[in-house]
Amino acid sequence: AARFEYIADPDGIRRDAASGLQAGDLITLTGTVDHQLTDGLTLKAEVRWDHDDVAVFAVRGAGSPLRNDQVVALAQLLYEF
Repeated sequence: AARFEYIADPDGIRRDAASGLQAGDLITLTGTVDHQLTDGLTLKAEVRWDHDDVAVFAVRGAGSPLRNDQVVALAQLLYEF
């Protein structure tokens, strides 16, 4: 499955109160796949790409340079019984 989201921020109201960072328009693209490994075991994987007009994503934590985009991945095993 795939999902596309666009969050427009024409008035600049998306703000991180803790850091004071101003955010812009946000675009996210997410892809999800699953595969049944056995009768009761399913593997799911999800990858998401986020892009903001303003550099708001930290590269390696606090104090590092900020970027305009990031990639996030998640994998999970689901067992039904």
